[in-house]
Amino acid sequence: MSAEKMPHKEFRFQGLDARTEWKTALLLFIPAIVIMLGFLFLLYHFFPQFHPLSATIGAGTLTATSMILLHQQLVKRIKDRTWTIIIDESDMLEISFQQYHYRFPLTDLVTIKNLGNVDLRYLTLMTKTAVIKIRVGNAAFASFSSTQDIQTLDTFIAHLKPYLDQHFNTKILRNRITPPGFPNYGVYVVKTEQIRYSLLNKLEAWQVILLVFVSGVLLLVSIMLLLEHFFLD
Repeated sequence: MSAEKMPHKEFRFQGLDARTEWKTALLLFIPAIVIMLGFLFLLYHFFPQFHPLSATIGAGTLTATSMILLHQQLVKRIKDRTWTIIIDESDMLEISFQQYHYRFPLTDLVTIKNLGNVDLRYLTLMTKTAVIKIRVGNAAFASFSSTQDIQTLDTFIAHLKPYLDQHFNTKILRNRITPPGFPNYGVYVVKTEQIRYSLLNKLEAWQVILLVFVSGVLLLVSIMLLLEHFFLD
């Protein structure tokens, strides 16, 4: 435990947990497939000579736009999106979201992942018995928070930072493509635990870019071949 106790502090903000975020994403999967295939079917029914690449880009644009609008409506139907985090004078951390409630001392924390970008925060708090995944975002496919909510979460991490500096090591993110877009970005591992790196973590940034590029090209080529097979034969 830290030599100097933290003052009592409470943080409230709107967001989701990882489970709800995944459920929302899965609900978009079937409508996305229907819209994309429906658009391509109608396009090739009326314009059979349409170029596959242009058709793929058009279908992708229409599908993405439709999914953004649908995602916004789904998020509005989630009644309770409030996270409450309290740090008291005894260095106890209390976290509440919907029916979930956690209470444990700061000394139970073993890993903190504070990742994302300017408009999105993926915060994961890990103890030996619990994994709490907090999602706060104001992006196209993460429109469940406001700018103020993001700032509140950043303030929470800033409040924890002196404790992290004293008791945690920072994991080196070798494959980070872009510089951090917000304060205190990173993965923190308690000093009593060994920092481990997966195969993907060991790749350099250019290797990750190459892997993503090749995967994207293969996916695009596969889609175009399917279009030629089903709509142009």
